[in-house]
Amino acid sequence: MVQLGQKVQDVVTGFKGTATAIGTFLAGPDQVFVTPTCKADGTIADGCWFDKDRLEVIDASILKLPVHG
Repeated sequence: MVQLGQKVQDVVTGFKGTATAIGTFLAGPDQVFVTPTCKADGTIADGCWFDKDRLEVIDASILKLPVHG
C-alpha cells in the first residue's frame, strides 16, 4: 500500500519519484501523483498520476517535511 512521502516506481514505465498526493474517485481506481527527484541542475520534471495498483514502493521510509508556523 502506497503512503504519501514514500518513494515509488511505476511498474509499466519505470517512472520513479515520491508519492505526493492520492486521489480517491467515485468511479475508477485510486490514483497517486508521483513527483520525480530534481535533476542535477536543480530543475524539476513534471510529475504524473498513476493508478495505485501500478506502483511499487521502492523505499518504505516516509519523507518528513519541516513544520512551519
